This record gives sequence, structure tokens and C-alpha cells, in this order.
Amino acid sequence: MAKTGRKTKPLALKVLNGRHEGVDSGGRPIAQYDAGFERGAPSMPAWLTGEARNTWRRLCPRLTKLGILKPEDRDAFAAYCIAVQNLKKATQLIEEEGLVTETAAGNPKTNPAVSLQAQAMNTIRQFASEFGLTPASESNVAVVGEAKKKQDDADNPFA
Repeated sequence: MAKTGRKTKPLALKVLNGRHEGVDSGGRPIAQYDAGFERGAPSMPAWLTGEARNTWRRLCPRLTKLGILKPEDRDAFAAYCIAVQNLKKATQLIEEEGLVTETAAGNPKTNPAVSLQAQAMNTIRQFASEFGLTPASESNVAVVGEAKKKQDDADNPFA
């Protein structure tokens, strides 16, 4: 679901504009979050094909390395990959047939692939935001590993 209000700044910008590491320009600590899930690469569904499979192979290792993906994300990430495949197919259809086609009566109408392309773009945008694949959404995804340890140490006055 979309958030209302201002877009969240990317984490890198918060750090860059901050007073020191882990603090934004207003002196507020930059939240680091870990929901406690085991992180790791989900298994690629056997039913993914073509461009969806290529997208999975291209992004899954990177997102896993960042600690973003977990096995429970398999279906949502597969849906993202399928949306990328659908975008490619719709774009190819538009290239072949043009933006406008003709009805059986010979009247011009918008190529149905245009709406398929728009739907795929919206789906990709929504899932990209969930997986931290846009600059503004990077700060909204779970940060784990060394960054989480640093945040815990910063919150502990005895560390």
C-alpha cells in the first residue's frame, strides 16, 4: 500500500546529510530494522520461464547479499519477475503492431498491449518499492548484518 506524505529519502542521502554516522540532519537516529527472519535466497520456482527466469538470476543474488530476500519472499519476488517478463512482451508487441491497431470494421483503436504494458509497469514499480529497488525505497527495507550490530551497539550505553 502506498504511503501518504513526503517520499522517504534514500538511506544514503540521510547518512550523507546527517551530522555523523547513524544520525540524520536533525540529530535523530536513522532507524535500522530487523524483523528476525532468517535471510537467504529463496529457491527459484521451476515454472518461471524466459525473461522472468533471467530477472530472477540477475537480481536474486544481489538482493540476497544485501540481506533483503528471505525464503518467504519467493512468490512475491516471482510475481515481480513475471511482471518484468510481461513488460518485455507487451513492449515487443507494441513495437511490432504499433500503438494503434484496427478493429474488424477498420476503425482505429489503441493496441491492447498498451494497457498490458502500463499494468506491468505499475506492478514492477510496486514490487520494486517493496524490495528496495528504487532509490527512495532503499531506506525502507530491512537492514541486517553489520549495520544492525552497529545500531544495537549505538543503543547500548555499555557497549
